[in-house]
Amino acid sequence: MILGALKSQLEQETDYVILYYDFPAIRKGLIGTIIEVNGNKIRYYKDLVEILSQHKPGDNLRIVTKYTNPETKITQLLAYDLTLAKDPDNPERGVIGISHRGIAMNTRLDSLLFLTKDPFTEYQIRNEFLEFLYYLVFWIFLINLLVGLFNMLPFAILDGGRFFYLTVLGITKSEKVSKFVYKTLGYLILLSLILIMLIWVLRVYIL
Repeated sequence: MILGALKSQLEQETDYVILYYDFPAIRKGLIGTIIEVNGNKIRYYKDLVEILSQHKPGDNLRIVTKYTNPETKITQLLAYDLTLAKDPDNPERGVIGISHRGIAMNTRLDSLLFLTKDPFTEYQIRNEFLEFLYYLVFWIFLINLLVGLFNMLPFAILDGGRFFYLTVLGITKSEKVSKFVYKTLGYLILLSLILIMLIWVLRVYIL
């Protein structure tokens, strides 16, 4: 958060305004990504949480951030001397006044890769070719997975339809019952897909 954030919101015609606690981070105008606290390197969000948990309200911290100006694209290191404040919910806990709440994930595939990436950590691209390979492998895996799942739907034209029919036949031992269940389920799934498409069309073009 920066000092101009609240001012910017007040100048906008919105139905609500987000209020910030008067914590050290906003008083000092802390901006950028925290990379160091009292000489300790911060690589992940959990590193910051662990270091802060070792301090109490009133302790002094020297925080170094890396900030890239969005206009000039110039990156610089900024140093801040902060005194921890009391957590309103826990007076024994020292805080600087930042939180991961409300932080949006980066664009591209980070929302899909939350199992392998910490959404509250800023990752740097060190090799664009390796990044390309990383996302290429992910897309190939995802597409193959979706194709495999779609192929298992119990439709006559898909492998899943044949597997489902043989499964029902093995359980009921009746070809008549198996065909009835197989066709009925196929129609239900087809009607469900049509219904989903109709709802989408109504919401987008009519409602």
